[in-house]
Amino acid sequence: MNGIAWRDLLFGALLCVTFLFVSLLASIVKHAEEVTQASKPLGNMVVMLTWPCTPNDVDLWVTNNSEPHAVGYSAKSGVNLDLLWDDLGLGANCPMHSETTISRGIIPGEYVINAHLYRGAGTLPVPVTLEVDMNDGLNGHATRTLLKVQDVLTYEGEERTLARFTLDSDGNIVPGSLNHLFKPLREAMHAN
Repeated sequence: MNGIAWRDLLFGALLCVTFLFVSLLASIVKHAEEVTQASKPLGNMVVMLTWPCTPNDVDLWVTNNSEPHAVGYSAKSGVNLDLLWDDLGLGANCPMHSETTISRGIIPGEYVINAHLYRGAGTLPVPVTLEVDMNDGLNGHATRTLLKVQDVLTYEGEERTLARFTLDSDGNIVPGSLNHLFKPLREAMHAN
């Protein structure tokens, strides 16, 4: 082979390697964007109710003063709130059962968060944990915990107010507003 053929062959090989490198780099950037999208918070306020992996069906009910009705299993969407998952307490191989409601935006006003033991098919009483997180990017943190409450549901059909509080426009619980005064949400929803 003469010098021109080797140069053409070398140039072609270099062109192929460059193409493969650019393709690989584009793939890495696309994957990084997908991971970033997947790690973005689901909503501004995330309300999560968890209970042990037993056949008990516990329902999360949430409302605030901007909602025409409470959000729960039979009314999954409101004006600013959405129930993401109605966990029926099925499945024996789970670490924990959970239901989650999110808000679209930081909506100031009074919030009421209830747990309802829809079906007590497992061991009673049922310990439940409520966690309310805020995804607002304040203080360099994407998520901060507003409150965490533990309680117990003792009989089928029981509905308990786990938290009742006023949220300010910055996404903080107004000092002194947190209480557990019962306000029926599921019963009120089904009475209409």
